[in-house]
Amino acid sequence: MLEGWHGDDYLILFDESEVAAASDRYEVLRLLPGFKVLGLRSWDDFIVRNASGQIYSVPTLPLDARPRPHALAVAGLRPSWIALIPRCAEN
Repeated sequence: MLEGWHGDDYLILFDESEVAAASDRYEVLRLLPGFKVLGLRSWDDFIVRNASGQIYSVPTLPLDARPRPHALAVAGLRPSWIALIPRCAEN
C-alpha cells in the first residue's frame, strides 16, 4: 500500500496483491458488480476500476452505484499496477 498527499487529496493506493481482499472487505464486488477497489481518496471516496480498466471514484458512504470517472496519474505514488492503467482524462 502506498499513501500520501496529491494536491488537496490524501490518497491510499492498494498494491495489486491487496486489491481482491480490499474489494471483498469493503463489499465493492457485491455493491458494484464488475468493479474492484484500488484505493481511497481523502477517506471520502473509493477509487475503483471496472473490468475494462476504466478508473472511477465513488463516495464511500453512502455507496453510490453510479461511479464517476477519475484520473489516477499520480506522480510519486506508483504501485505495481499503475503501469497497467490506461491514461484517463482529468476531471
